[in-house]
Amino acid sequence: MKRITSFFSILLLALHLLADNKVELTPAKTNGQASQNLIPVNVNWQNHSSLLEVQFTGPVQAVFVVVTGPDGVVYQNQITTENAKSIYVDLKPYREGEYTIRFQDAYGNEVEGDFFKEFEDE
Repeated sequence: MKRITSFFSILLLALHLLADNKVELTPAKTNGQASQNLIPVNVNWQNHSSLLEVQFTGPVQAVFVVVTGPDGVVYQNQITTENAKSIYVDLKPYREGEYTIRFQDAYGNEVEGDFFKEFEDE
């Protein structure tokens, strides 16, 4: 019985460490006004690999993406795509801490989300 309990404890710990964490995106407030969430995007944070996965679920025109953390801006790019597309941002070289990802389209729509990068021993 102890072996079974130990096995499941290790399995649950491994699943937790390998799980993607969905980054909750909320409309950003600009000039006191809440923006609309019209940007078709999902974001997953993978702490075990230090990868931030950005999934555009449909076509986007000139969406500006910025990731900031304890070291300031660590990623920025303008994305235009006719189809669904995923990009990956490697945050391995950057420090542990709170990060924010922000999206802004040409129409002024903005969404943002926060996630925490934890230091992991290799």
